[in-house]
Amino acid sequence: MPQRASRRRAGLTPPGPLILGCSYAALLLVVDLLVRGVPEDGGAAARGWASTSLDNLSDGVPHALGALVSSAFVPQESAGWWALFALVGCWVTGRALGVRGAAALAAAGHVVGTLLSEGLLAWRIGRGDESEALRGVLDIGPSYAVVALLVAGAVRGRRFERVPALVCSALVAPYLFDGLTDLDVTAVGHATAVAVGGAAAFLATRRVARPQPAAGVRR
Repeated sequence: MPQRASRRRAGLTPPGPLILGCSYAALLLVVDLLVRGVPEDGGAAARGWASTSLDNLSDGVPHALGALVSSAFVPQESAGWWALFALVGCWVTGRALGVRGAAALAAAGHVVGTLLSEGLLAWRIGRGDESEALRGVLDIGPSYAVVALLVAGAVRGRRFERVPALVCSALVAPYLFDGLTDLDVTAVGHATAVAVGGAAAFLATRRVARPQPAAGVRR
């Protein structure tokens, strides 16, 4: 506590949110380089194993959990822009919600976006509305986590700090919802991530706005 107070008095910014953003961005770039550095068949195999497709999610608990975690770090194409967006989202949202809050939000956006979109696909396949072949469709990338962070940062960021999150959200928005009316897996996942990020920002705003009990009053 004394260290935090002295930092505030000195006008210093805690490094946690920036460290979180740099770490996530660096992981995305390193994994991208590694996957691209192996022979083409190896890269395809790595992406296929990490995919949160219905086939993988139903392939036993170890593979399902492994795919659910690793898919957030394996870009489907280039990691460049997503690494930048991840850095901005982690920094702005981490400053607003704290490092743990930002990390939890990223995980929630990724997990909820994945499970809802793939669960909807499974339901549609069961109804006969979609082909069984879609059970193996490739579903990887950090976009669900990053979108949730950017939305929360754009809504709940501190003053002008939300501007970078707004700019990044505007840049990526045109590509998020293509196929949503057809219930495309990726589009549904992105829409879910937006909802998760917005809900987190709303709850954070409510928590801040809630009146605090007067000092010395016990409940």
